[in-house]
Amino acid sequence: KYVMNVSQAPDSLIIPLMLSVMSLACQDLVEVQVNEILKFQITLYFIVIAGSGERKSFVFNLLTSPVHDIQEMLSKEYEEKLKKFNGEMKMWRLKESVADKAYREAVKEGHRTEHIEETIRMLQDSKPTAPSYSNLILNDVTTAAIKQQLGMGNMSFSIMNDEAGRLLTMDFLKETSVLNSLWSGGRIVQEKGIGPGININGARLGLTLMVQPKAFERF
Repeated sequence: KYVMNVSQAPDSLIIPLMLSVMSLACQDLVEVQVNEILKFQITLYFIVIAGSGERKSFVFNLLTSPVHDIQEMLSKEYEEKLKKFNGEMKMWRLKESVADKAYREAVKEGHRTEHIEETIRMLQDSKPTAPSYSNLILNDVTTAAIKQQLGMGNMSFSIMNDEAGRLLTMDFLKETSVLNSLWSGGRIVQEKGIGPGININGARLGLTLMVQPKAFERF
């Protein structure tokens, strides 16, 4: 009622957006279990059809503003972690360089290398891990961008756009296997020519697209 009063928007526009933000807030924390086998994740997919003058952007910005506040906090935390990681990585590379040089010299001079090899193994085990960046809301994406986010360790986010007509014309909704897999809690495996590729399981992706009636009819 408060949002209706301040925005003069219809409840058919407000309620899906409220549910979307609620789902985003807890989609990686809650799972509905019907019985020992049957479980559901609580991600929600919405397409809200609303014409000009229905206060789409106003309501969207009002209801997502707390999420953006959290995003700003997460961004600051990430920057601090990144600074720490860069410092640790610099020291780690110096140690690696010294160990490599010692190993090459020992091999060249015919000395025993067991202790240096152990040092190198310990260094590899202690290599600093880059912090992951949590991006809670994506606005303008492709299927490749979704996979990139998941591959970077961002395992719970929503695609939310208050003017999503352009998204309906992109590959994002032309090839929906990734969205379907995420919706059903399935596993996503993407092989690469070199390296292990990505293997995603347990990710959470919400979807809320607000579109003009004509854009939706064309889609």
